[in-house]
Amino acid sequence: MKSLRQVDFLRRSRWRWPGVASLIAAALVLAWQVHSAVQSGQSLTQERQALAAMTSKTIAAARVTSMTPEDRRRHAQIESVAVQLSVPWDQLLAIVEQRANGPTKLLRLEQDSSTGQLKLSAQAPNTAIMMDYVISLEADPMLQGVRLRSHEAKRSEPLAPVQFEVVATWRAIEPNQPESGDTSAQRSVEVVR
Repeated sequence: MKSLRQVDFLRRSRWRWPGVASLIAAALVLAWQVHSAVQSGQSLTQERQALAAMTSKTIAAARVTSMTPEDRRRHAQIESVAVQLSVPWDQLLAIVEQRANGPTKLLRLEQDSSTGQLKLSAQAPNTAIMMDYVISLEADPMLQGVRLRSHEAKRSEPLAPVQFEVVATWRAIEPNQPESGDTSAQRSVEVVR
């Protein structure tokens, strides 16, 4: 009978030198490329920083020297709008809404961010509710000098609601901070005619 040849699937072959040399060469080339890329990235970052510094200095110098009166006026308007937009409106609206006593409706809210002056137009079903709202605004520690500036009963509408206007100064202090010399007598509501 014929003898069967043994097949060894686990036989270990020796590494061939050309393959090992190619692998080492490829690893060295890869390491050199990575090193070059890192150096290029660092030099690019330094150049960008230097360019940004030079550009900002150039723009600032050009802005000062090349602004016409019209450009200055526009720049002042833009700064004014930026100040208005930087007002924390959410805090102000929270104060006004927290003090609303149900049927009182806010019609208009104007605020001058440079002086902190606040002008509030609202509508209430009657004068008692209007006064409750004004007194509740006065009790808020963030508002100072709360005054009822005007009020008018709308006789042409059903149930004759009262439209009124309140002015106050909005203070930028934390509500839990103690106030120096503040008493309830100093914070009375003033009716202005």
